[in-house]
Amino acid sequence: MTKRQLIDRLAPRMGVSKAAAEMALTALTDILRKELATEGGEVVIRGFGRFTSALRPAMRCKNPRTGASMWAPAKVRVKFKSHIPVFKGKVVQP
Repeated sequence: MTKRQLIDRLAPRMGVSKAAAEMALTALTDILRKELATEGGEVVIRGFGRFTSALRPAMRCKNPRTGASMWAPAKVRVKFKSHIPVFKGKVVQP
């Protein structure tokens, strides 16, 4: 689902215009992005899941073109853990 499709479904459920739904969704994503941008950030949405951010350490890797050894820098990554009853039996395994 794209952002546009999400806005199209969100607007009628909120009883607002698509522009207002887009502003609400943009505000939510901005808050999530700012909270999770640093190591140790956490956002919990009860009944849905938990977003956490953690530092992935620097690691040695290979350049796929040249085969030369190099270092991939450390960076913050975001993890999501669902609230199990929400998704149990709803997600099809490949």
